[in-house]
Amino acid sequence: MSSYLYELSKSCSSKTESLYRDLTILNDQKLWFQLTQKLEVLFFDNEFKTEITNKQKQLIFENFVEPIIMSLDDTKVTEFFIYILNNETEKSLEEKIELLNGLKNKLLELDDKKVNQNDGYIKRLNSKIIIDCEMIQYKLQLNRLNESVDILKDALNTLENPLFENFVSIRAKLAYYKSILKLNKFNKEYNDYYYNSLLFISCYQKLLEDKYFNNDLYLKETILWANFKPELYYAILLADKIYHFNEILDNQWVNTESFNNDSAQSDKLEALLEGVVSKHILEINSTEYTESINEILSLTNETSKEQLLKFLIQKKALVNLLGLIFNENASKKTLPFSEISKKIQVQENEIELLLMKAMSLNLLQGKINQVDQLIKITWIQPRVMTGKEVMVLRDNLVQWKENHLKTTTEKLLT
Repeated sequence: MSSYLYELSKSCSSKTESLYRDLTILNDQKLWFQLTQKLEVLFFDNEFKTEITNKQKQLIFENFVEPIIMSLDDTKVTEFFIYILNNETEKSLEEKIELLNGLKNKLLELDDKKVNQNDGYIKRLNSKIIIDCEMIQYKLQLNRLNESVDILKDALNTLENPLFENFVSIRAKLAYYKSILKLNKFNKEYNDYYYNSLLFISCYQKLLEDKYFNNDLYLKETILWANFKPELYYAILLADKIYHFNEILDNQWVNTESFNNDSAQSDKLEALLEGVVSKHILEINSTEYTESINEILSLTNETSKEQLLKFLIQKKALVNLLGLIFNENASKKTLPFSEISKKIQVQENEIELLLMKAMSLNLLQGKINQVDQLIKITWIQPRVMTGKEVMVLRDNLVQWKENHLKTTTEKLLT
């Protein structure tokens, strides 16, 4: 192993030679934790990307890492291999699946060779989940949907097993949610995509906080795929049960992180979607909304444009309706259709159907008075509130308290 690195060091820069020497020393001294950290530098650091090619990294993995795989952190070894495959351009999808299965089998063989399995030792379940979930992106590209679903079911069984509750890592959960999102996109399950994206983002942020890798760039390059943000916004827009999305809009990481797209068209799509989701859909009578929607549907090559446009216009009306009701005075929960029509810019003869749609989606509850053309609101679906909405809620509670005290006092005095 050390001799292999020694041969490599003969024809490289002094900095790379120093890295190889450090790896050799740490291996000879059996300092496995420090060796793993130094391997992170070799595989992930951009400083060595030009000189140490992906092909060389693959050879280093085979000739240096694999022989000592039993002594290293198996999840980190898995990460090194995934990184190599992600940057591999010559191998087919089938070959990549085969290589991942090969690494998984090597790790499982190490478990089988363990003499005493009753000493509190937990098998390499995290590496297995990560590898299995990594294969899903390749299987979906090959339209092997059933296999992908079976893998995710198996992973979920492990995640939900109470025996493994304290041993499943955040990294394994992240791999699961990433694969679920890939499956949701494949099946156009936009509601599930939204909810699972919240869990994915939570796990990703946790890994960043825990400093899972010294080099955060690896997480971004390997775990965040191209077009992550436009895909997320597109799911928000087309989800037929999602009508408030402050969890995403107020997420600091989503707002500050720079995401990679695969083309100028994807960059344009992201800008349009961000404008629609974070601004135009919330505005009353926004002409930019319809214009942007038409452009988005053209860029995404949607076949049923007219149907989607009709749905998205109704979605905007429902978002505006919920915003109106939520921000109304606490003592004013009986609203005439005429007032709703005026404030959300929807024809008065369409208000009743809009309210019925909101009720059927369980966005609100209330009683519609068809004779007097008004609705009495009794409940509105809970939401994650923005700072502005928190202030509105506070003012409503203060006013409710004052009205309640006044009414109670009047009753006591009569």
